[in-house]
Amino acid sequence: MPETKNKLVVVGTVYPGVENYLDDYFKTLASQSWRKFDILLANDGLQNFEIPMSVNELGGQIFEVNESISANRRSLINRAIKLGYEKIVKDRLDKLRALKNRSSEKDANQE
Repeated sequence: MPETKNKLVVVGTVYPGVENYLDDYFKTLASQSWRKFDILLANDGLQNFEIPMSVNELGGQIFEVNESISANRRSLINRAIKLGYEKIVKDRLDKLRALKNRSSEKDANQE
Protein backbone atom coordinates (compact mmCIF):
# COMPACT_ATOMS: atom_id res chain seq x y z
CA MET A 1 0.00 0.00 0.00
CA PRO A 2 1.20 3.54 -0.72
CA GLU A 3 2.76 5.57 2.05
CA THR A 4 0.70 8.41 3.54
CA LYS A 5 1.84 12.01 3.25
CA ASN A 6 -0.28 13.44 6.03
CA LYS A 7 -1.93 12.40 9.29
CA LEU A 8 -5.45 13.37 8.16
CA VAL A 9 -7.43 11.82 5.32
CA VAL A 10 -10.75 12.80 3.73
CA VAL A 11 -12.58 9.64 2.68
CA GLY A 12 -15.58 9.37 0.38
CA THR A 13 -17.32 7.16 -2.15
CA VAL A 14 -17.96 7.92 -5.81
CA TYR A 15 -20.70 6.08 -7.66
CA PRO A 16 -22.96 6.49 -10.70
CA GLY A 17 -25.21 9.49 -10.15
CA VAL A 18 -22.69 11.89 -8.61
CA GLU A 19 -20.84 12.79 -11.82
CA ASN A 20 -22.39 16.28 -11.98
CA TYR A 21 -21.13 17.12 -8.49
CA LEU A 22 -17.55 15.84 -8.74
CA ASP A 23 -16.09 19.04 -10.23
CA ASP A 24 -17.42 21.16 -7.36
CA TYR A 25 -16.36 18.52 -4.85
CA PHE A 26 -12.78 18.50 -6.10
CA LYS A 27 -12.64 22.29 -6.50
CA THR A 28 -13.69 22.62 -2.87
CA LEU A 29 -10.98 20.21 -1.74
CA ALA A 30 -8.32 21.89 -3.90
CA SER A 31 -9.22 25.38 -2.65
CA GLN A 32 -8.67 24.63 1.03
CA SER A 33 -6.05 26.92 2.57
CA TRP A 34 -5.00 24.15 4.97
CA ARG A 35 -3.73 21.41 2.68
CA LYS A 36 -2.22 18.87 5.04
CA PHE A 37 -4.66 16.11 4.19
CA ASP A 38 -4.89 13.24 1.74
CA ILE A 39 -7.92 11.96 -0.18
CA LEU A 40 -9.01 8.31 -0.19
CA LEU A 41 -11.95 7.44 -2.43
CA ALA A 42 -13.85 4.21 -2.91
CA ASN A 43 -15.16 3.81 -6.44
CA ASP A 44 -18.47 1.95 -6.41
CA GLY A 45 -19.09 1.51 -10.13
CA LEU A 46 -18.32 4.91 -11.64
CA GLN A 47 -16.77 4.15 -15.04
CA ASN A 48 -13.43 5.72 -16.09
CA PHE A 49 -13.06 7.70 -12.87
CA GLU A 50 -9.77 9.40 -12.02
CA ILE A 51 -8.88 12.02 -9.43
CA PRO A 52 -8.29 15.34 -11.24
CA MET A 53 -4.71 16.62 -11.35
CA SER A 54 -5.79 19.74 -9.42
CA VAL A 55 -6.26 17.65 -6.27
CA ASN A 56 -4.00 14.72 -7.04
CA GLU A 57 -1.14 16.64 -5.40
CA LEU A 58 -3.03 16.24 -2.12
CA GLY A 59 -2.18 12.55 -2.10
CA GLY A 60 -5.28 11.11 -3.74
CA GLN A 61 -5.91 7.38 -3.90
CA ILE A 62 -8.78 5.39 -5.38
CA PHE A 63 -9.75 1.78 -4.75
CA GLU A 64 -12.59 -0.24 -6.21
CA VAL A 65 -15.50 -1.49 -4.09
CA ASN A 66 -18.70 -3.29 -4.94
CA GLU A 67 -20.49 -4.10 -1.72
CA SER A 68 -23.28 -2.61 0.34
CA ILE A 69 -23.12 1.03 1.42
CA SER A 70 -22.18 0.09 4.97
CA ALA A 71 -19.55 -2.43 3.80
CA ASN A 72 -18.04 0.21 1.50
CA ARG A 73 -17.88 2.65 4.41
CA ARG A 74 -16.15 0.02 6.57
CA SER A 75 -13.71 -0.69 3.73
CA LEU A 76 -12.84 3.00 3.49
CA ILE A 77 -12.25 3.38 7.20
CA ASN A 78 -10.29 0.12 7.47
CA ARG A 79 -8.12 1.12 4.49
CA ALA A 80 -7.41 4.52 6.09
CA ILE A 81 -6.45 2.84 9.38
CA LYS A 82 -4.18 0.33 7.61
CA LEU A 83 -2.48 3.20 5.77
CA GLY A 84 -1.67 4.77 9.14
CA TYR A 85 -3.88 7.85 9.18
CA GLU A 86 -4.50 9.32 12.62
CA LYS A 87 -7.64 11.29 11.74
CA ILE A 88 -10.34 10.31 9.25
CA VAL A 89 -12.96 12.72 7.90
CA LYS A 90 -15.91 11.10 6.09
CA ASP A 91 -17.13 13.31 3.28
CA ARG A 92 -20.49 12.65 1.62
CA LEU A 93 -21.00 13.40 -2.03
CA ASP A 94 -24.65 12.45 -1.67
CA LYS A 95 -25.08 15.19 0.95
CA LEU A 96 -23.43 17.70 -1.39
CA ARG A 97 -25.82 16.61 -4.15
CA ALA A 98 -28.84 17.04 -1.85
CA LEU A 99 -27.68 20.49 -0.73
CA LYS A 100 -27.15 21.62 -4.33
CA ASN A 101 -30.58 20.31 -5.33
CA ARG A 102 -32.22 22.15 -2.43
CA SER A 103 -30.32 25.33 -3.31
CA SER A 104 -31.46 25.07 -6.95
CA GLU A 105 -35.07 24.53 -5.88
CA LYS A 106 -34.87 27.49 -3.51
CA ASP A 107 -33.51 29.74 -6.29
CA ALA A 108 -36.26 28.59 -8.67
CA ASN A 109 -38.94 29.32 -6.08
CA GLN A 110 -37.61 32.84 -5.50
CA GLU A 111 -37.86 33.79 -9.21
